[in-house]
Amino acid sequence: MPLIVFTHTSNAMPKDKVVKVAEQIRESMLRNYVIKAIPDALRAHTRVKVVEIDPDFYVGSDDGRPLYDVELIGPVDSVAGQDAEAFAQEITTAILTAEGSPVDEENSQRVWCVFSDVPDMKWSIGPKILNRRSTLKHVLRHQTQIAAKYQQAAE
Repeated sequence: MPLIVFTHTSNAMPKDKVVKVAEQIRESMLRNYVIKAIPDALRAHTRVKVVEIDPDFYVGSDDGRPLYDVELIGPVDSVAGQDAEAFAQEITTAILTAEGSPVDEENSQRVWCVFSDVPDMKWSIGPKILNRRSTLKHVLRHQTQIAAKYQQAAE
């Protein structure tokens, strides 16, 4: 947690550029997006899921130009207005630049950012339903186990 879903039409850009934009989205969130409710240990586990949709199944643009949605899903009350605006601007710029389009008002309307709040006890890691505190404990325990394995391998 958080999870970012980057959806685009398949006519958007080549795969290598899509992957680069997905990486930029994650880096932007980790660098600039202040999520008050999420400790750094949890933010480090942010995932970006890339979803490609056939343009024929993505209704809303009559001119055939690519469409993009970026949804940031995080704990309830974790999105601050200024942070959301800065994140949306940076992501819009990254997407349109990778596409080779000017970053102007007309093109920016093809990029939508949605910030979704998930209440405690409405998400899980595996089968266990969690809140912020129990998730942090889970992540820290997992990181400790990985560190121990690397230490054993080094010895």
